[in-house]
Amino acid sequence: MKSEWRTFTVQELIDLAMLEEPLDGNHGAIHPKTSDYVPAGVPFIMANNLVNGRVDFNNCAFISEQQALTLRKGFSRPGDVLLTHKATIGRTAIVTEEYDTIILTPQVTYYRVKKEINNRYLKYYFDSRPFQELFANWAGSGSTRAYLGITAQRKLPIVVPPFNIQCRIADICGIFDDKIELNQKINENLERQAKAIYTSMFIADAKTNWKLGHFSDLVTVRYGKDHKKLANGNYPVFGSGGVMRYVERPLYDQESVLIPRKGTLNNVMYVNEPFWSVDTMFYTEMRFPYIAKFVYHFVKSKDLASMNAGSAVPSMTTDILNAMELSIPDTNTLAKFESLVAPMYLMTEEHNKQSKKLSTIRDTLLPKLMAGEIDF
Repeated sequence: MKSEWRTFTVQELIDLAMLEEPLDGNHGAIHPKTSDYVPAGVPFIMANNLVNGRVDFNNCAFISEQQALTLRKGFSRPGDVLLTHKATIGRTAIVTEEYDTIILTPQVTYYRVKKEINNRYLKYYFDSRPFQELFANWAGSGSTRAYLGITAQRKLPIVVPPFNIQCRIADICGIFDDKIELNQKINENLERQAKAIYTSMFIADAKTNWKLGHFSDLVTVRYGKDHKKLANGNYPVFGSGGVMRYVERPLYDQESVLIPRKGTLNNVMYVNEPFWSVDTMFYTEMRFPYIAKFVYHFVKSKDLASMNAGSAVPSMTTDILNAMELSIPDTNTLAKFESLVAPMYLMTEEHNKQSKKLSTIRDTLLPKLMAGEIDF
């Protein structure tokens, strides 16, 4: 019965020992810098690593275990519900068991349930439109630097139905998210296959007669633009963490490779739909047909973070990108590569369309579930 649903503040849930004290990310005396990153180790998770309701470990930074031991806070573990509360606000995820420990930046809060709360339910509650609107309002989303610290988060209201109802809500929403996650894993496998073909054709079996050139011989690098004044619409806006929103008109409508200009520089993306790119992302215009997928894998093979032109904030420039050297394959080889990997990209596109539909259905159901309008 809906009368059994109760509303608590976060602080009340802490006092009732239903939640641990939520903590935001690391504020250690020795804060990891780009130069501290290592190929593998302890994941160092930023707000833009929370993508589509999950932690994107494929594109996150890592620090060494020794470096992690010097940090004072921000240690998160499997089962924690994550919520971004600074700049890029309102993103959520549940920490999986891929890693025993991850380190969070000060942009992310973790919530650790103790009893009588289902962590998946809490994650979906954070995803619900009423909570997202309240959170954005409290955080001042219209400002240049939206922020809602731990003190203010303790006052947030959390609606808590009986535990069996929480589990039922989590199970219903989970049906959609489990399929979305499966689609994502299949897509990642398809990309690995395409990468293997790229490596075989253009690295292992590279021809000595291919002429040496530069990145600028293949593409024109363009700056993205600010999107804040655009009305909502159907065209995706890409930031370094993926799609941020949908707007009324596209900035570009051809195949493109998106490259971060600031922040996490290795989050390179391939796009084959009309889109908008934010001002901290470059997009590219192809100079020749059938090369976009080749360009994508070439850029993905580079450690752009090691080419960083910034100091405190990792940065990329057009000069650095344009000057990258590469052997330019002949037209027939590029066309053959396109014919081999294009079906994989089409499958990925179909999975993405399906996931978007599933996400829309889930988001339509979620407010009804959270309002107790659906009988269980």
